[in-house]
Amino acid sequence: MKIIISRKGFDSGYGGYPSPILPDGTLLSIPIPNSKGNHLSEYSYDNSPYVQTTYEQVKIPQSTREYFHKNNVEIDNFKDLLSQLTHGFPIKLNKEVLSLKEKQFCHLDPDLFTDAIKRENHEDWRAMFGQAKAAQGHLNKKGVCPDDIFLFFGLFRHTNIVNGRLNYNCSKPDLHIIFAYFQIELILKKGDEKKIKPWMKKHPHLDRVLWHSKNNAVYIARSKLRWNPALSGYGCFKLNDALILTETNPIVNPKRNLTIWKYNFLSEDIQISYHSKNSWKKEKNQSGDDIKYFRSAGKGQEFVIKEDTKFQERIRSLINKYGI
Repeated sequence: MKIIISRKGFDSGYGGYPSPILPDGTLLSIPIPNSKGNHLSEYSYDNSPYVQTTYEQVKIPQSTREYFHKNNVEIDNFKDLLSQLTHGFPIKLNKEVLSLKEKQFCHLDPDLFTDAIKRENHEDWRAMFGQAKAAQGHLNKKGVCPDDIFLFFGLFRHTNIVNGRLNYNCSKPDLHIIFAYFQIELILKKGDEKKIKPWMKKHPHLDRVLWHSKNNAVYIARSKLRWNPALSGYGCFKLNDALILTETNPIVNPKRNLTIWKYNFLSEDIQISYHSKNSWKKEKNQSGDDIKYFRSAGKGQEFVIKEDTKFQERIRSLINKYGI
């Protein structure tokens, strides 16, 4: 069982803002934007009509909607969420500026909540995730296969609720945090069209352009974890220190550098792609303090960890304890 640490959701280039940590600890990853005509076509893999999804069409999870309702916050979907967090200012798609006053499309991937959008045969639905081009080529090269686990992480910041409005807490730092897990059951690639079920068809990687792009693949999650059938094969986490990757000790990371991760999250004896033994640092700071940290790769999407029994057990335990 390999573990893949996979970066997803809003960041400085895709969106321009961090995803929110809600006051109750919910980690609500925001899907990245996708401007009309960029990447996707009007047709799906089988040339049937394909309609892109807007932020207004993607509902936040039911439990989170209920939480907002109890706190008199009027947020039902991701457009509502973005409008409050950004105070109506535009979001970004690389160098493109996207106004929230206009209809904006999103790339709902990973797709982790059954009620996020309207679906066909939704009772059969399971979480899905797509990857393509160089990033998927890397997963292919590393032999990612069924029963391997994605740990999705992203850029997050704390928020607070004031007078019925959700705001970023600007006194808190941005953090890299693991927000979800996903155990693979099935991987779909070009040639697997007969395996595509009606409930899968709205996933963006089944659009005609992405489906026929280099290395495109769609991952389907297990309904239950292989080692623990009492838990779903995919799910999200609430905030816990064990899930925070960024080193928060100001002695070790005084500039709040997001790529400086906790030294002990990944043990020194494991092998992780795009990193080497030199990624684990032991040095002295300007004050002469002994400091240790892990320097993560700045722009990687998928970091594949070679099978390691101790690390596998640690991740199983983390999911068993904190998965919801």
